[in-house]
Amino acid sequence: MGKVVSAEVFLLHRKTIVLATAYGRPAQIRGHVIVKLTDENGLCGWGEATPLPKFTGETPEFVQYVLEKELISEIIGVDAADLWEARNRWNHKLPEHAAAKMALEAAFYDLAAKERKIPLYQMFGGKLREKVMINRHLGIMGIDEAVEKAVQYREQGYHSIKMKIGTDVEEDIRRVCAVRDAVGYEMKLRVDANAGYSYSDAYKFIRKTCDLDLEMYEQLLDKHDFNGIKQLKRDTGVVIGVDEAINTVQEAVRYAYERAADVFVLKLVKTGGIQNAVTISEIAASAGIRCVVTSTYDTQINGAVCLHLASSLPVSTMSNDITCYATQPDMADTCHVLKDGYLTVGDEAGIGVRSLKEMKIV
Repeated sequence: MGKVVSAEVFLLHRKTIVLATAYGRPAQIRGHVIVKLTDENGLCGWGEATPLPKFTGETPEFVQYVLEKELISEIIGVDAADLWEARNRWNHKLPEHAAAKMALEAAFYDLAAKERKIPLYQMFGGKLREKVMINRHLGIMGIDEAVEKAVQYREQGYHSIKMKIGTDVEEDIRRVCAVRDAVGYEMKLRVDANAGYSYSDAYKFIRKTCDLDLEMYEQLLDKHDFNGIKQLKRDTGVVIGVDEAINTVQEAVRYAYERAADVFVLKLVKTGGIQNAVTISEIAASAGIRCVVTSTYDTQINGAVCLHLASSLPVSTMSNDITCYATQPDMADTCHVLKDGYLTVGDEAGIGVRSLKEMKIV
């Protein structure tokens, strides 16, 4: 194995489709922080963070600063295979900073897998599934537009749709009912309120949609309202997912111990990287909780990391949010193939991304 001899950080801004949610209607552009690690043998590992300020308080510019000024210097000279040493160094240097650390950790994983000449999923114990179902998404929009897009997704061969809700409960109910009526019951359908509802609105929404066979009700309540989320699950009996509420291993332990949710949403940008996400998935498995692996408006770099993870985790049995392969298919060259709503994980060494439109990945 080789030691890391250099590290580079790139800030890339890319136009993309950013959904209107309970947080508002954002600009259709995202900042991506790309990390490149090079070892003494000339091999390169790549990682990415596309921060979510509403989740961790980090912005792309802040992540770039933390990496360049604080964390990069800590890992020069570390063997690419020694992930524990690398994590110990950056965690000792700074607490928190989940997005910055996840980009650095992913680059280590990619480099270590390339040195071993194995695909990334082998670093997680091997793949359990050859392909992973992905969701298509509907932001908060008018009913007619939502129905039109949903029908298009069905006609394009997708099998699962995730709808954003959380602003106007009555309008949300009408929109979800209309989409279900348009796509039928063979299409998997789930909703995500991004913590936008009060308890009474969440209860009303569930009561009015409980016959629509929704796969999951994700983060209906504020992330700090543990008791409310737990009570909502017990009062309604529907599948309750948590996203904003699960950032740390400690939070996962609490939800698992109390059986307060049915699904954990794993975003590397909030867990601080792959290892914490794997640990959370193991906690989930111990309590019979499923997991959804989610890529956050990323390029195919972190999208590929999430694909490898989703193909490997025993609890990742639902469709996953790895949508950049559908929304930006021409923005990268990878060994992964999207067909009929499924992403097939390729077998090239590392993450399996050869290039982005903006840069060559070697």
